[in-house]
Amino acid sequence: MAAFTRTLLNARSIAYLKAGTSGPYLDGLFERFGITAEMQAKATRPETDTVGDLVAHGDAEIGVTAIATLLATRGVDVVGPLPPEIQSYVDFAGAVSASAVVPDMARELITFLTGPAALPVIRAKGMEPW
Repeated sequence: MAAFTRTLLNARSIAYLKAGTSGPYLDGLFERFGITAEMQAKATRPETDTVGDLVAHGDAEIGVTAIATLLATRGVDVVGPLPPEIQSYVDFAGAVSASAVVPDMARELITFLTGPAALPVIRAKGMEPW
């Protein structure tokens, strides 16, 4: 945890979202670590998830947002997820509507997405199956 905090404090600039799930979470984390003022002084806070683009174009030294988004951004070196003790997860769920036109196909898609064939792709995109 100390290395993560030190990295943030030593960075010249940081980009993270203003809203969504990650922005408020990081604000709370920075408050918990007692580094809110330091982070605000060097932060760029976009409304939309352009964090990776800001890093890729040199407008921010460090970007913190969903790892799948960063992995999909050209010109960004992803160093890894947040340390496990402060990681925040977003869960995805699937369901079939009672009024679905082709409910069997919808069920097949959910079965595929939660099955072993999809696991390598899920992991390659920086996500963890549950």
